[in-house]
Amino acid sequence: MLITFRIIVWRLSDGFVILKEEFKINYMKNKNFITLLVISIVLFIVLISVVISFYKTPKKVKLEKMDGGSITLTYTDTFNGIQLLQAEPVSDTTGMKFDSADKFFDFSVNTTMKESNKINYEISIKKDSNESTTLDENIRVYLEKIDNNKNTPVFGPETYKPITKKTSIGTKSGYMVIYSGEKMKSGTDNFRLRVWLYDKAQFDKTAAQNITMNVSISAKAS
Repeated sequence: MLITFRIIVWRLSDGFVILKEEFKINYMKNKNFITLLVISIVLFIVLISVVISFYKTPKKVKLEKMDGGSITLTYTDTFNGIQLLQAEPVSDTTGMKFDSADKFFDFSVNTTMKESNKINYEISIKKDSNESTTLDENIRVYLEKIDNNKNTPVFGPETYKPITKKTSIGTKSGYMVIYSGEKMKSGTDNFRLRVWLYDKAQFDKTAAQNITMNVSISAKAS
């Protein structure tokens, strides 16, 4: 269409032909550019929204409902626990100060009071036997409670040792209870868990020592 129009007008004026040709080409280029720009902006906004949603939104991993209230474990990591691959043995002093994100697990316990006067809860951990390659006695456990940006030790460091029978709060056999809390009103408690391979442990130095721990909660209202 553009070529036909040019031939017809060329007979009238060369300058007019050039002017019309350039105008049409530039218009088409600008139109394509604007379209691509709008699409790029929309895609960028969508991508940013997805990233923010993924990293900022806590994932609810376990909700304990009971008569008179509920309690929820929330976190922002990829799963509800901590994993150390090819762990190197360290002392308690070193393990308690682990500060890299891949060596600790931050989580929150959110309590909602309804008709109950009190909710008692327990935080427990369990070694994933499918993912872990080291023995229970080689693992050290340490828990801190975070309040107003202040970390206070509330458990350990102690050697991992699961219980052999269910507790009155509801923690099952095979888990290790690392914290017992009591809530008189709705609120949130924040925690940081660290585990490490004990430097006094006895193990095969040629085999990889992997540790995977899952965090769980149990609660009872009264």
